[in-house]
Amino acid sequence: PETLRRLTHRTIRAVSDDMERFLFNVAISKLQVLTNGMRSALDAGDGAREAASALTQLLAPLAPVVGAADLALCHLEVPLVADGQSVSGYPSFRAPRELAPALAATGYDGCSTASNHSLDGGMPGIGTTLDTFDATGLGHAGTARSAQEAATPRIYDVEGARIAHLSYAYGFN
Repeated sequence: PETLRRLTHRTIRAVSDDMERFLFNVAISKLQVLTNGMRSALDAGDGAREAASALTQLLAPLAPVVGAADLALCHLEVPLVADGQSVSGYPSFRAPRELAPALAATGYDGCSTASNHSLDGGMPGIGTTLDTFDATGLGHAGTARSAQEAATPRIYDVEGARIAHLSYAYGFN
């Protein structure tokens, strides 16, 4: 946990600097570095609380920008880890479940989930991702637990405007 705390603070400093320079994509990419540190903490068996705290702290500098949007959508490139699975990186990615509440706390309304890594956790990963998003209040588009869900578009009502959230993938790894 101490190593993860130090990594979290270094990453927060780097993300804050990137935000001041309007390098939003660079700031978001710093999540991967921290995710690797979280993977080690989670593998040690005592890192779930630290991982959730790290993600929330890392995304905190984005909250004023994201929260000010009428509709804030992100893209989740990888599924969240299902029961019996572990957080993993290349070549088959799975992110910690704690990412969903951290995204919601940052102000995101939903995320696209279709990507070449959508099936990295199999159907259990898709189910866990969407169940976790539902429990956290995040909308989602791009993957589905059933054919009926896949055929139902995700619509957001934003100040009277109806906005469809579409998400597609060109293929899967």
